[in-house]
Amino acid sequence: MPVDPLGQLGKKQLSIIHKLLPLLSDPDRNVRAAVTRAFRAFGDNQPQVLDALLLALSDNEAIVRRSAATALSQCGKGQPQVINVLLCTLSSDTDDRVRADAADTLGQLGNSQTQVIDALLQALSDPRSGRVRQFAALALQTLKAKHVRVIKALLQSLFGSSTLARSTASFAIGNLWNGQINIIDSLLTNLTSSCLLARLSAIQAFIYIENKQSGVIDALLPNLTDSSWLVREATADALALRNLDGSQPNIVPALLLTLSDPSPQVRIAATRALQVPECENPSIIEVLLQATFQPDWAIREFAADSLSTSQYQVDSIGERLEQLLQQYEYIAHRELMGHSRIFKALEEIAKKM
Repeated sequence: MPVDPLGQLGKKQLSIIHKLLPLLSDPDRNVRAAVTRAFRAFGDNQPQVLDALLLALSDNEAIVRRSAATALSQCGKGQPQVINVLLCTLSSDTDDRVRADAADTLGQLGNSQTQVIDALLQALSDPRSGRVRQFAALALQTLKAKHVRVIKALLQSLFGSSTLARSTASFAIGNLWNGQINIIDSLLTNLTSSCLLARLSAIQAFIYIENKQSGVIDALLPNLTDSSWLVREATADALALRNLDGSQPNIVPALLLTLSDPSPQVRIAATRALQVPECENPSIIEVLLQATFQPDWAIREFAADSLSTSQYQVDSIGERLEQLLQQYEYIAHRELMGHSRIFKALEEIAKKM
């Protein structure tokens, strides 16, 4: 977030604070909001500033309350009264953006006491706002709340209606889950659900969870032919993270078929999934060489990047990349990014020839 010019006043001088405090009663809400943002520069050292920010959380205008909630992340550390007021704001403010900012600040303040975790878990199921649920999940991750009840609540929130909230919950699970409870079986069950949302959320969770057991890979593979391109794309991304060393040969044939998927997003995701650093697997090399004939420049680009690190079939790879460079003499300007990446890949291959 850009620092407000008023926040550059620095030096925390009482004379400056005394000049700013009356502006909290200014009739213009934007002036009041600017003052609360400026107070961030004074940190925790000025009780007057802290009192003013706590008072601003009850301002009639949401823009002022949001600025105050955000400023308290810098000015309210170690202050019990700040935690209590933010908890009240999180549960009762009428504006979802203010509640979301209160959740975010609670995470940044680093206080992981029980009442804070309880309030964030409550916000995680806020029926009024996906934004609040998103920032509650983010705060729980920031606080490193690895309690079993937190993991269970995050798992439940994977299947809510907000895309951002689901995505943040997936990321939080990936960072907080360390085997406290068995969530793999639940996610595997949802991979075959008739509900698109359930399938997609389960796959997104697997993107962040490091788990290479064969059952997970076998369960993910059928989703490469799901009726939704969103599911197919997410599946390719999840498989990519389980094949970084090229040790999962059953993934390669499935991704090869996916390179002809009708959705360009899925084809690009499949090519990313085949990017194995310093790959010497002949099957993967052949797939990547075939990918350089795809009509999408992004696919050719990812394939070339991956091929440039290979120590296998260097001559064949170099020859194909030379052909690509010649083709790029006739392509449209919008594909020049691909030209640049192909050229760099060829340079890397040339060093090995």
